[in-house]
Amino acid sequence: MNSKGSLLTPSRRNLTLMVAVVWIVAVAVSLAWNWRQAGDSVLVLAESEGQASFQKDVIYRKWSTLHGGVYVPPTETSPPNPYLAHLPDRDVTTSAGMKLTLVNPAYMTRQVHELGFDEYGLLGHITSLDPLRPENAADEWETKAMLAFRDGAPKASSVETIDGRPYFRFMRPLFTEAGCLRCHVDQGYKIGDIHGGISVSLPLAPFLAVAGQQRMLLALGHAVIGFLGLLGIWTGNRLLGNSERGLRERERLLSKVFEILPVGLWIADDKGKLLQGNPAGVAIWDAEPLVEQKQYDVFKAKRLPSGEAIAENDWALAHTVNKGVTIVDELLEIETFEGKKKIILNFTAPVLNDQGQVAAAIVVNQNITERTQAEQALIQAKDQAEAANRAKSEFLANMSHELRTPFNGIMGMLQLLRTSKLDKEQHQYISMALQASDRYTRLLSDLLDISGLENGGTENRLEEFSVHDSVAAVFDLFPTTVRKNDVAMEYHIDPALPERLIGDPTRLRQILFNLVGNALKFTDQGRIGLKVWPLKSANGEQNGPRILFCVTDTGIGIPEDKLAMLFKPFTQVDGSYTRKYQGAGLGLAIVKRLVDSMGGYISVDSTVGEGTTVYAVLTFTSPDQNPIDPVSEKP
Repeated sequence: MNSKGSLLTPSRRNLTLMVAVVWIVAVAVSLAWNWRQAGDSVLVLAESEGQASFQKDVIYRKWSTLHGGVYVPPTETSPPNPYLAHLPDRDVTTSAGMKLTLVNPAYMTRQVHELGFDEYGLLGHITSLDPLRPENAADEWETKAMLAFRDGAPKASSVETIDGRPYFRFMRPLFTEAGCLRCHVDQGYKIGDIHGGISVSLPLAPFLAVAGQQRMLLALGHAVIGFLGLLGIWTGNRLLGNSERGLRERERLLSKVFEILPVGLWIADDKGKLLQGNPAGVAIWDAEPLVEQKQYDVFKAKRLPSGEAIAENDWALAHTVNKGVTIVDELLEIETFEGKKKIILNFTAPVLNDQGQVAAAIVVNQNITERTQAEQALIQAKDQAEAANRAKSEFLANMSHELRTPFNGIMGMLQLLRTSKLDKEQHQYISMALQASDRYTRLLSDLLDISGLENGGTENRLEEFSVHDSVAAVFDLFPTTVRKNDVAMEYHIDPALPERLIGDPTRLRQILFNLVGNALKFTDQGRIGLKVWPLKSANGEQNGPRILFCVTDTGIGIPEDKLAMLFKPFTQVDGSYTRKYQGAGLGLAIVKRLVDSMGGYISVDSTVGEGTTVYAVLTFTSPDQNPIDPVSEKP
């Protein structure tokens, strides 16, 4: 993750320039080769045409030779050939009186060449080193060619300048045949001897014009190809530059992540040799030991919670590079290179190549020493708090028992005193003392209940019972002397409720007694009602009957911001010393714990000045284990 490991090279511009130069040279070489080929093609075409002209001359000359020449009417351009005067039949007259003169092959060839020059600028010449006709004498170039023919050359060709213009000159020899001896027998030729040749001089201007067009197209095409190539190189350079910039940015990003990562990160090769560690990893081990797998014994650690020391070949990194496995959440206690003890979580993972083989490995160390110490401190504090809470609960339970015993005696004496002869004022004093004693005993009972619930000392006692009887028993606990004249109390049980259920009727009565008593305490007029319904599960299925108990009053209500604290022990909505409604704030806390112990839940809905509704849902078991057919859930 440093400059030494960078994948980028600074010579990209030089490489691009070198590629561009190579491309230009390649295009130039191609153009030069094709340019030369275009020039060579001129000579090839010219030679091909010269060859065709020669063959044409040879063919009609051979035809004329086979027939001993051709008789034509003598004209100014074709007078009788004086070099054939020795032939008795040079001139003949037809039966119709037409005069004809013999035109031998050489004479005919010369006239055809003159016609070709006049029509096409083609210079043809039949020649010999020993011509009958002086005009057929070979020029210097033709003489050299004839001498070369004698030495065995099959043809002669070259580019020459004639009258200031370039011509392609081509010549091939003529061999003596039987028909040739009619005119050349006196010169001593024999059949098969070279007695002359035909040369053709083609003007190169038309061929050069075509070659010039080809070369212009070649130059234009190579220029376009060269430009497109350079454009491609430039575009490739830009794309490569963008790719390199992106790669550099990603490399810088990964390098920064590697540096600031708060956990230790180590990189190893496919043999397990550690190549580099980030600063957090070095800080964990207090060193950067870049060692090979066989040197892992420099690390000291043991596994937790077993305390087993780790052998050099048993390190997670060794298993990862040797077997390709990933190891997570390995809890270790290590000894750093400075002798410090630390607790870390160790992770190792292989990096696979395209063939699925291990190409490298990553090791992550997370230092959890402080977290472990904090967790141990929390566990210790929790144990201490639980011990203190148990001691408090035991103290409250013991004190409640100790206080209840003498106070029962006081209440007994007061009740006996009330049966004696007392005046009205004394009787009032005794009643007030008994009421205060009753509140005192209820407070002691609540303290015993809350202590028992907090310690988990009470268990549900399952038995078959009737909800109707339990509800009626609760209302019977409130005699008319306790009820208020302006408050009506009533209850309603849905007919769909099963007659018998299995549960803890004692806890149910305690829950209902506290809820109804609490409602009566804060209601001066109006009514207090208890309604009971069976509920249906949200998915239509039931593990057992679920019963909703709804206690409603028209009392003072509870502010919305106080609802969250209702079920906390020793909490009052009005916490002042001069509050109107006295109490220790344990009733609803006890109810909440009882409901929780029975696997139910409780909620409150209240409006200040209008009243309060408490909903408690409890689950029971049906004696016959058959699901009830509850009505739809009511609010």
